[in-house]
Parts: sequence; structure tokens; C-alpha cells
Amino acid sequence: MKTSFLMICFLVPTIGLSQESVGFQNKADFQKLIYYRLPEWGYKNFYLSTGHLRYDWRNTNTTNEIPDPFSSGSDSEFANSVSNFNINLTPHLTLFRESEQRVYQLNTSFSVFTQVTNTEDKQDFFFGEDHEKIKLRNLGIQPSVYFDLKEYIGENFFISTSLNTDFRIIRSKRDEQQDSFEEKDVTINRRINAYPSFGIGFGRVRNISPILRSLRLNERYKDLGNNSFSSDEIIEVAELFTKYNGYLQRYDRPLKYFWQDINEASNNKLDQLNAYELFFLNDVFNENLGQRFEGAEIELAGFYRYENLLRRTEDENRVLQLRDIIVDREAGFRVNARAYKNLSLEHQISAVITTFISLPLERTDPVNWNFNGTSSIGWLWNIADQMIINTFNNTYYQTSDIKDDPELEETYFANTTQSSLSFFIENRVSISAGISFNYNRRFVITRSPDLLESTTQNHFFGFNVSVRYYFDRNLY
Repeated sequence: MKTSFLMICFLVPTIGLSQESVGFQNKADFQKLIYYRLPEWGYKNFYLSTGHLRYDWRNTNTTNEIPDPFSSGSDSEFANSVSNFNINLTPHLTLFRESEQRVYQLNTSFSVFTQVTNTEDKQDFFFGEDHEKIKLRNLGIQPSVYFDLKEYIGENFFISTSLNTDFRIIRSKRDEQQDSFEEKDVTINRRINAYPSFGIGFGRVRNISPILRSLRLNERYKDLGNNSFSSDEIIEVAELFTKYNGYLQRYDRPLKYFWQDINEASNNKLDQLNAYELFFLNDVFNENLGQRFEGAEIELAGFYRYENLLRRTEDENRVLQLRDIIVDREAGFRVNARAYKNLSLEHQISAVITTFISLPLERTDPVNWNFNGTSSIGWLWNIADQMIINTFNNTYYQTSDIKDDPELEETYFANTTQSSLSFFIENRVSISAGISFNYNRRFVITRSPDLLESTTQNHFFGFNVSVRYYFDRNLY
């Protein structure tokens, strides 16, 4: 929490760069309104993102406890430092549709990226020292598709299916220096990945963005010195916001007809406003409320994962050094629970917990089973009309059962705190900046006479900036 607080303090001073905020106010009937069930609705977003102009720095220390008759305690130490810079350009297409009977979403992207990584290793043994430097330059592409469908049977019981698939090609140029030795090579890595799942669940998480958009319009209306919309009027206006995409497709002047219908839904309250005041209300389209959800659900699903890897390495004279094809398959089940709560118009908190038990299907896999657990606690804060801070604390835990070595115990733990500030400009461009801190620890115990225990710790700090341009954005 201390790290998250420092991140917020770092980001908040930029608020002064924003236009004057209308302000967020708490309404007595806020909780009642966000539980209203909207009719079937959906949206489409198409945008171009830089992904991340990102710089990372990581420091690793490993200590091995080795029984040696000539010394005691720590006999092997390893230090590693990594600096990493990457940039990518990614078009995204997102489709979302929600009704009482079903909810589905489709996310597609095509990423082109480049990455430069500098690694320096220092190893100190009881018999000597080793110093190594590696520079790695990557250039790659990665198209991906994600589809998720929930079909409700009854009030809160649902069946679900999803598919997550991607294709990736990376060309890596490596320059390695180890003492007086120098080596250069080029590697092509190709990956095909498919991850289908099918499950059942209980509960419901709703996208409440149209209701919040309607509440924000009401606050703008009150800021002009008028009385508030009634709860029924706010709901009718929210239903019109869900249909805004239809106005764009049907009319040459969609805003004219949209605001005519808004006026009717509010019992002609807009008749008394002048042109300036109507433009002020129309600025509600430029507000960014973020992805706002309400409710809770739990899901149990079975999954299958297929991964096909090809690796081809050539030296600097283009002589083939290595060509490997690796097929990795696994099956298992997962339990996923998530909950969202909007405390007010400006604050949303969330919690997501996921556990996996996977069984490798390849005979050559050294593991009998894997257990993975992840948890994420999030806080979304609308600090101004067009500015949002998103803060997350993510925890990851993994343990495995190793084949042919019951004496070996291995666990991995990681914790990441990250915070980002997003500023939207006239509903088309958003600029985001964020910082993150990561700590992870790998602990291995074996009963072998050569090594009793090994502990590896990483400290990771990153800073990133990203820019998005929305070709087609429908409020959400």
C-alpha cells in the first residue's frame, strides 16, 4: 500500500493540466440506479495504440547453499541486472454486447513491436569469478483474438465458453561478451497458441457505464443552476445512451436527433437552455469514466492449452546452429471469482481471484502437475472529467510436482504494484503514463548432496507512456 500511495502522489500533480472539472457529487439514489437492468445494448471500439514506450530495470540476486568440506555457508552468489526498452504499435478492435440472456465480447489486435534488452551477469564461485554481458534486439509481430460468451440459464446461473489464441514471430539478434569471448547469432522464434475453455458459473457482473454516463449528464445539467432529473428520467436517458451507435448509423446529423430524444426523455427540460448550455451538456461525450462494472460472479471451467514453438538459430555467417520444434499441451480446470463495487461516481474497487490446476499431456514434460494462483485488487479513481487513475496490486503464486524427483520442492511468488494516469483529449486521443514495482522470489529445496537450497529474488521497476487514437469510440 505504501508503494501505491507513492505512485498516486507522483501522478496527481498533473491534474492541473486538465480543463476545469464539473465535479462529482454523491446522490442518495446512486446505489439504486446502478442496479437498474438496462435493455440489450453494446458498443464497438477501434483504436490505435503505441502499447508501451516502456523502460524497465531489474536486479536479481541468487544464493546457493552448498555443502563444501572446505567452507561453510554461502558458497555461490549470482548477481544479474537488466535494463529493457520496448515500443509497439497495435491496432485494437473491441466488440461488446450485453443482455439479460447473454453477454459476449470479442477483442482482436495486431501488434508490431521492437525491444532492446541489456543484461549483465556477475557470478562469484568459491573457485573463481565469471562476468558476462548480453545485448538482445528483438523485432516481432503478434496478432491475437479473444472471444468470451456467457449464456444465462435462469436469474444468475450461466454456462460459459471462451477462446484465446495468438500467433507470434520474433527475430532476435544477440551479442554476447564473456570475458575475452564474443559471440553473435540471430534467432527466429515462432509461436502458435490456442486456449479454449468451457465452464459453468453463478452470479452476474453488469457493465453500468450508460447509467453513470446519464448521471454525469444530470450533474452537468444541475451545474447550470437547474433542478435534478428524476430517477425515472435518468434511467430513460441511460437507455438512450445505449442506443447512441444506432443514431450514428441512421442519421446524417446524429446529435440533433439524439438530443431531441434526450429532451423528450427528460420531459422537455432542455427547452429552456441556450446554445452555449447545450454545448456544455454535449461535452459529456468527452468524459472518460473508464470500464465500470457492478456485481460479483464465480466460475468453474475446464480448459485445454496447445502451444507450438519453433526456434531457429544462425550464427553471424548465417550458418544454421540450432532448429527445434516443441509442442506443449496441457489440460486442467480453473476457478475464477471477481467482484466490482462502485462506491460513488468517481470510485470503483475490484477484486479478482483465479486458481489453476493444470496437467501436462506431453510425456517428456518434467512436471506431473502445476498449481497457479493469482489475485488482483484494483482501484479506479475519476479525478476529473477526462482523467483517471488506475491502481492495481497483483499477486502470483506457483508450485509444481516434479517427476522422478519427489525430494525437489519449488515455489515461485511475485507481487506487482502498478499505477497509471490516463488523460483523454476530445474523445479521440488518450495519453497514459504509469509506474510499476515488482518483487518476486523463487525458492528451491532439494535433498541432493550437491545443493540443499537456492533462493532467487528479483526487484523490478518500470516506467511507461502510451498513446491511443480512437477511430471509432462509443463512450465506453
